[in-house]
Amino acid sequence: MEKLDGKSRFVIELKLYGDYSSIEEIKKELEIQVEELQYRIFDAEEPNHVIYKNENEIEEISLFVYFYSDSDLEWINQDFLEFSENFNGLILVTDFDNLLYQAYECGEYETGMFSQPEEKISYENGIKRENDNEGFPLMLK
Repeated sequence: MEKLDGKSRFVIELKLYGDYSSIEEIKKELEIQVEELQYRIFDAEEPNHVIYKNENEIEEISLFVYFYSDSDLEWINQDFLEFSENFNGLILVTDFDNLLYQAYECGEYETGMFSQPEEKISYENGIKRENDNEGFPLMLK
C-alpha cells in the first residue's frame, strides 16, 4: 500500500469474541463490521485491502482492513472508542504514517498510546517492526 500525499494509512485488525459454529459465520459478521466501520469512521470510503489472517482456524481468525484517511488516529480516536462499544471483540488500530497505535475493547482502551502514553516510544518501534517483519499481511511502502 503506497503512501499518498495528505493521507494517513490505517491498518485495522478485527478479532471477534463469541461462540461461532463456523468460519463462514465469523466471516459474515466481520464483513458486516467492516461495512459499519467504513460508514461510521471512514466517510463511506471503501477499504483498500481486506485480508484474513488464520482464515481456517475458528479460534484464531482475524481480519485486516486497510484504509486511507484524511485524519490521523489522534483525531478519530474517540470514534474508534465509541465503535468498540458495540463490537464484540478486539480492535487493533495502527496509523502507520503517524506512528500511532491503540487497541479497543468493548468501549474501553486496551493497550496503546492513548491508554499508556509513557510507552509511546515502545509502540512506535513496534509499528516499524510489524511492517519490517511482515506482522502485517500487506507491506506498507
